[in-house]
Amino acid sequence: MAAVRAADFCLIVSRPGVFDLRSVDINMQIARLASRPVALVMNAAPVRDGQAVAAGKNAGAGCGVELCPIVIHQRAVFGHALAASRCAQEVEPTGKAAAEIAAAWDWIAQRTSIASSPALLSA
Repeated sequence: MAAVRAADFCLIVSRPGVFDLRSVDINMQIARLASRPVALVMNAAPVRDGQAVAAGKNAGAGCGVELCPIVIHQRAVFGHALAASRCAQEVEPTGKAAAEIAAAWDWIAQRTSIASSPALLSA
């Protein structure tokens, strides 16, 4: 609760799995108790499974939380980059993963006091 009270904006990041999505409601309630704006980002979504993303959208709507329109998909580059202590933008700066992260960052920046995207996130 202390972290939420100190935050300007709360971002719930969830995989689209059924057990992961069960935590969205309680996290949304915590953010609302602290009177903080909150949004949901779908992370590690299967690239070819639209049903998983739809489940995330339904969870967000059911909890009354804004859903980020950018979905971060499960991509191999995230694991490869992490193993090398890097990020997707450093490993594949023009790849799909880098584009998703940049788009999500820009969406978050529009809702917060973040002025602009860092150079690595601007694909």
